[in-house]
Amino acid sequence: MLSEFQKLHARKVSIIEGSLSTIWSSFTGGSYLTGLFIWLGASTTLMGVYGAMTPLANVVQPLLLAILGKGFANKKKFVVISVALFKPWFFILVLTSLINGGFRIWVALVILFFFRIVASVAGPVWTSWMSDVTEHDIYGRYFGFRNFATQVVGALFTLAAGYLLDIFGKGLQAFLIVFTIGSVFGALDVVAFLMQDNDPTPIKLIDHRVYLKILNSSNDYKRLMFSLSRWIFTMNIFGPYATVMLINKFKYNYAVLGLLSIISLLTSAIFQPIFGKLGDKYGRLKILRFILTIQTLLNVGWILA
Repeated sequence: MLSEFQKLHARKVSIIEGSLSTIWSSFTGGSYLTGLFIWLGASTTLMGVYGAMTPLANVVQPLLLAILGKGFANKKKFVVISVALFKPWFFILVLTSLINGGFRIWVALVILFFFRIVASVAGPVWTSWMSDVTEHDIYGRYFGFRNFATQVVGALFTLAAGYLLDIFGKGLQAFLIVFTIGSVFGALDVVAFLMQDNDPTPIKLIDHRVYLKILNSSNDYKRLMFSLSRWIFTMNIFGPYATVMLINKFKYNYAVLGLLSIISLLTSAIFQPIFGKLGDKYGRLKILRFILTIQTLLNVGWILA
């Protein structure tokens, strides 16, 4: 059992860890990762395969968690090993450009799919780990503040990554520099996880019976799950194609794409603490419904634009 001091320390470290993770993502994700695959020569069809990586990884996630979880009795150990397997190695994706022919796209996609799978299995365990150090009544406020801090940091480094890509010519040198910087911050993220407080009491990390419990749960819970699944499916239809259009059709440079990302990050940074407090006060389901409605309308507006 963690003491209150350990929980407080863990929450402080989590803000540092989250900032490092966001910097990693600023250099290796979003528009820049999409741009990398366009530069590698991915066709529109292969960009669809690229967009399907995360949803497909989430499909196989429950099975992998049930299998891998049997060998772990410690959440921290599971997360540290998982993160160490993909965040420090993202620069490898750039090195696939050294392979001659169109086969390099498939090599890059296979590597990315492995990274996506590892990330997907780490996510739920990390969420459970953080729930151990965050009291229920401050959950919204804490993660609202944490996300505010990480998004502000992410905005600055996203802009920096975009300018670096443009300065170094949007080719092998540019992507290798940017993705290597991101990978270094990914390694620092692993170090931050090692500093995190964790309850050392051995637990059963994954209970495969939980899936049966979910199917046999109340209608309200199943309705929420299926509603969120439909919404996530709808959002995945957009996939990477907006970024593909901005790069190929409108010829936006990466500095401009970075500015567009900053608008999203700063908006998120401003409103997440607000919605976090409202969720603690009025109920998270009400706020969730409100936010999902807004996000859906914004995507409709994007289509019309």
